[in-house]
Amino acid sequence: MKISIIIFLFGLVVVKGDWFPGGKTDTDASDKENLKQINEIFQKIMQDYLIGGTVTLEDLYCKKQIVAGWRYNCHVKVNYVCKKPISECKGKPNRSSSCSASFWLPPGLRDKLLYFGNGKPTCYPDIY
Repeated sequence: MKISIIIFLFGLVVVKGDWFPGGKTDTDASDKENLKQINEIFQKIMQDYLIGGTVTLEDLYCKKQIVAGWRYNCHVKVNYVCKKPISECKGKPNRSSSCSASFWLPPGLRDKLLYFGNGKPTCYPDIY
């Protein structure tokens, strides 16, 4: 009975992913420079996709995981000015959307984060 309980509890830890590679954990003070770099990359990507419009980011939140280096899965609130035809902006040129993207810090490239995705970040509501 005791062994079954121990195996069950160990299984919960493995499934949750806190102890083993691949599990996501919160960022901490050691990630400060990486988060700053992520914010800059995210800002540039969003400005490029919004055709140079004014973009501000709020509340950047990332989880990190060990996947052949560090992978950061991030979410951010994007504030922007609607560049679509006036009829599609519905009288509200200032908009916001929740966007997510992943960034990767490969082993050996100590300070160089890379955007990890096929094209643009995922946003809701869609802003493209």
